[in-house]
Amino acid sequence: MLEHDRPLDWRKTAPPLEFDDQPDFLAFVQTVLDAHMAEMTRHGGYAIEKGDEGPRVQSVVAAIFLASFGQAPADRFIDIFEQAAAFAYYLVRDHPFGDGNKRTAIRMALAMVALRGVALDIADPPNPWENELYQWVEGLISGTVSKEALAADLRTRARLQG
Repeated sequence: MLEHDRPLDWRKTAPPLEFDDQPDFLAFVQTVLDAHMAEMTRHGGYAIEKGDEGPRVQSVVAAIFLASFGQAPADRFIDIFEQAAAFAYYLVRDHPFGDGNKRTAIRMALAMVALRGVALDIADPPNPWENELYQWVEGLISGTVSKEALAADLRTRARLQG
C-alpha cells in the first residue's frame, strides 16, 4: 500500500485545539462573538440581546478548550472533529444568543477544523431542508444526531487542504 493510500491518523494530523493562556482563550471567545455578529449582519435575524452572551460563550469555550479536572482537551477528544462536534453541541444547547446560535455553531465548528489544515467536502445549499450543515445542528438539538455521529461524519468528509 502506498503512503498516500493509507487512511490518515486524524489524532496526529488534526489534534484538538487547546488554549494555554488567558489571552488566547479570550481571543477565541471574542472570535465566537464576532462570528455571531457577522452571521446576524449577513443573514439577519432577531436582534435580541440577553445581556449574558459573553459569559455564556466563555463557559462553552472553557469547557471545550481548557484543561478540566486535570484533563487536557487531547485527553477528552480524539481529534479536532470530536472537539468541533462537542463545541457545536454545547453552543446550540446553551443557546447564549437570542438568535443565530445554530449558524454561529456551524461557522465556528468549520473554522476549528480549518485551523488544523483540514477541508470538508460538504454542500451548503441555501435551502435549510437541503443543507446538511443545518440538518446536523437540528439533529444535535433534537437528539437525533449525537456528538459522536457528527464527529464521525465530519471525519469521513475530511481531507487535508492544499
